[in-house]
Amino acid sequence: MAEARVGFKRHALIYVLVNLLLAGIWFFTRGMDADGGGFYWPVWSHLGWGLGLAFHAFGVYGPGKSWEAREEEKLRRKYGRA
Repeated sequence: MAEARVGFKRHALIYVLVNLLLAGIWFFTRGMDADGGGFYWPVWSHLGWGLGLAFHAFGVYGPGKSWEAREEEKLRRKYGRA
């Protein structure tokens, strides 16, 4: 479970960094245009990848994890592994 949480945190950090980079690229290439910047194309990355990140978060922190953790604990107690 700890590995899954670390994996999610790493995924979230990479999401934020890459999407900030994309927003920066948009800003410095089109955001300074006189017409107000045109279409904000990084939105597709924000939404698409953000949806994947949300599913990842639900898989790590969602309600099913407590059940899995309890079953794992039962097996550890039964077989004597810490």
